[in-house]
Amino acid sequence: MATVRTTKGTRKTAAATATAESTVVDAAMSYESIREEIEAELQRNVSQWLPRTIDDKGGFHQTFDREWKRPKKDEPRFAVFQTRMTWLASSYLAFEPRRKKEFVGYAQHGLAFLSGKQWDADRGGFYDNVDRDGKPVTDGIGQIKSIYSNAFGVYALAAMYRATSDLFALDLAFEAFEWIDSFAHDDVNGGYFNVLSNDARPVAHDSISAPDETKTPGIKTMNTHIHLLEAFTELLRAAPHVVVRERVEELLAIVRDKIATPEGYLIERLTEDWQPISKSTSFGHDVETAFLLLDSAEALGMAGDEQTLKVARALVDHALKFGVNAKLGSLADAADLKGKITSAKTAWWASAEALNAFLLMHEIYGKEDGQYWTAFVAQWNFIKNHHIDTENGGWYDMIDDSGTPISTHKGGPWKEAYHETRSMLHVTERLKRLEAASA
Repeated sequence: MATVRTTKGTRKTAAATATAESTVVDAAMSYESIREEIEAELQRNVSQWLPRTIDDKGGFHQTFDREWKRPKKDEPRFAVFQTRMTWLASSYLAFEPRRKKEFVGYAQHGLAFLSGKQWDADRGGFYDNVDRDGKPVTDGIGQIKSIYSNAFGVYALAAMYRATSDLFALDLAFEAFEWIDSFAHDDVNGGYFNVLSNDARPVAHDSISAPDETKTPGIKTMNTHIHLLEAFTELLRAAPHVVVRERVEELLAIVRDKIATPEGYLIERLTEDWQPISKSTSFGHDVETAFLLLDSAEALGMAGDEQTLKVARALVDHALKFGVNAKLGSLADAADLKGKITSAKTAWWASAEALNAFLLMHEIYGKEDGQYWTAFVAQWNFIKNHHIDTENGGWYDMIDDSGTPISTHKGGPWKEAYHETRSMLHVTERLKRLEAASA
């Protein structure tokens, strides 16, 4: 019997290939119905966030409980939340042109706070945390500026320019890019330092007690670099610039060739000269990065690059092999470097990233392998049945391995609507293409 060799070197019989092709044909019948479900959820979810989060004094309110009630005491404005909500308002415009005037207003509201209060007008860079009046808040770890937070500033402002042609947003995006590149770029080893002081000086290792890796000095992190890649790619699309292009090329190579491993997972923490120091990996970031790699390659005009495709697919395949709860279709939180799950709970953002990545792989490889469509459908069913709050709207933060919500707040400094919005925007467009191709 004839055989077919896949890109990973495994062998399939022609009968198995025919079965996979049949699965794809069956899947094509479902493209429209699933797209309609996801489009409806996208509209519902975004409408939960805007205009509810708008603070008349500036910026966006961050903290909401299960029923969307805010605490009496307002908390500091976190740059990641503020920039991501500005991005959301900008990126939703193309999907819902009937609400263009409304969402342009929301984006301008976010820009006003970012430029007037979150941005350090004297020394450059976005403060990680400020109060409602724009006064820097230390977050208990001293005065620092994380490059992760600043990357999202570039990302949001570039997206806003692309959506609205607001030149002030583009100017600030380039100013933020130049601040990052001037002070945080490692000219010796490549890539970017993780943390700078407020006056743009490198922060010594172990000099602060950081609450998370994005604020840990003296190391390089996967999380910072994948989102720098995302941000600079958006800036490249907004206004092609030779230095921005060079940095996107550099970051793509770093993420693909230094941070991703041949086994199909990402190294989360590295020394400044790229030696691995982490002992765990994150399935959510793995599948997210598969998308970000291919998206950046496309922006660079190298959409068919064989090495980038190989690494992206390996990241998704590793997550499918080791990280999926077969009963629920959900993606586990973390594993050790051998693929053994160390945290079986599922975060809303990882579910959103998996949804996007699984369908991306189906679009590319679906004719030869039906597993990606199966995983995509299972992931969407998990989201519908466990993440989405059908009573109050919005997505539950964290789900345990039995499918029960263990964290039900709707908003917080690290929980906004960026991941699910970006995923559903890409998924709906991808399903439209698949519908058209199968018609």
